Amino acid sequence: MSNWQAYVVGISSTFGVRLPAEVHAAALGLPSRPRGRGQPKKPRPAPLYAARAVLAALAEDRWQPITWREHDDVVLRKQFAAVRVHWATGGAQFSTSHHRVSTGPEGWLLGERPVPGERGDLKWYFSTLPADTPRHRLVEVAHSRWPIEQFYEDAKGECGLDHYQGRRWDGLHRHLALVLLAYSFLARQRWMPANPAGFSPLWRASVVPSGPSPGARVAFPGCRVMAYRDQPNYPFPSQTDLTK
Repeated sequence: MSNWQAYVVGISSTFGVRLPAEVHAAALGLPSRPRGRGQPKKPRPAPLYAARAVLAALAEDRWQPITWREHDDVVLRKQFAAVRVHWATGGAQFSTSHHRVSTGPEGWLLGERPVPGERGDLKWYFSTLPADTPRHRLVEVAHSRWPIEQFYEDAKGECGLDHYQGRRWDGLHRHLALVLLAYSFLARQRWMPANPAGFSPLWRASVVPSGPSPGARVAFPGCRVMAYRDQPNYPFPSQTDLTK
């Protein structure tokens, strides 16, 4: 099973990269034979560049404006440029066998800057998404941090995400699964239109109008319907039956 994981991560301006064409050329090139005595030359890696330098060298037409979110009067829009690179460490002063030299798999170097006439910070990202990934998809994933942070805040405050006190992975896994399920239900309910009877159309459509299914009778002997359509005053099973 592969451990490869697709991601987009924010990086610094000095993040080291190598260009794919130069990496390929360096792999094909063989050191020349030494003249006379002495240690033979060792293979050298491709040149190492800073992420900021690679993006600054791109032509202006490589930068395109992309809007990744619009809500009411708020429009989030910046210019972005993307180029394929290898993440890397160690310059040409080291040989390819040096412990400081490494060249990772090919990925996307994504640059962000304000559109002309606006102010803002420059940002850089590296992504392992496939080479055929559209640029707007890279931007969407790079800016998905806010919804993720919002989920953590809501899940901790409303669904008890941080209330687990066990020590086993399987218990934590179940707790996270229940929290995600509860949060997904609440998020779904938030976007559904209100119903005069107090139930959303999705909830009302899912209520069983008659007896339990045959499968439920086999799995839980003695079970019966706990909610009836249009019968809000119908008595529920006793607490003793529910806790058996």
